Amino acid sequence: MKPRPAAILLIASLGALSLQAQSNKVIDEMLSQPQASYAHTAYMALVGGGWIEESATPDDAFALAQQKKWIPGNAATVDPIDLGAFSVLAMQGLRMKGGVGWTLFHSKRYAVRELIARGVANASGGQNRIPSGEEAIRMLGKMSSLTGAQK
Repeated sequence: MKPRPAAILLIASLGALSLQAQSNKVIDEMLSQPQASYAHTAYMALVGGGWIEESATPDDAFALAQQKKWIPGNAATVDPIDLGAFSVLAMQGLRMKGGVGWTLFHSKRYAVRELIARGVANASGGQNRIPSGEEAIRMLGKMSSLTGAQK
């Protein structure tokens, strides 16, 4: 029997983000999302960065990220997250350091540039492109392995 790509991605993501005790439900929900949502992305980034416990919910993670102003105030938990917002949230959540532009401005533009330069994000479609849940997990896994995010 040939292994399914989604199963391989799930195993690689779990190892990269060290989420062994992570709820399979949250990962499964995110993998099935044609457009990654704010809440699920916040959960994965904040658990990966050690901001919240694995027992928290995606809604808890979303609320914390919004409180920290890493997510726009007018966003809803189920809204699709664009690459620019994903990049800011992921860099902040995983405590990723960046170049001069990111360090000074912490803006979408420089967050996206950082991820593209590090080979994490694909430049096609620009910062307004909506990644799938599977792509978001893959990018978070790459970032985690680059930064040595908390395990």
